[in-house]
Amino acid sequence: MFVAVSLAGCNDRSEVSSKPPTLVRIEAVRVQDRQRSVTLTGDVQARVLAELSFRVSGRVTERLVGVGAHVKPGDVLARIDPTE
Repeated sequence: MFVAVSLAGCNDRSEVSSKPPTLVRIEAVRVQDRQRSVTLTGDVQARVLAELSFRVSGRVTERLVGVGAHVKPGDVLARIDPTE
């Protein structure tokens, strides 16, 4: 008889789970125009840097190109004083 009373306690369904419901965030998907341009700040540098100099004893009288300027083959970069 003791076994029947103890087993009857295992089937007590009066207690409901006290776990709160799980909240889920949803996002509505809608068609939009994509962003065409992005403005960013930063510093652009070359992957390879070559330190160059003139191997002459003359003086540079005129520099025709600024630091970081785009040059083409044959462009004059600087003028040197012809008198040494």
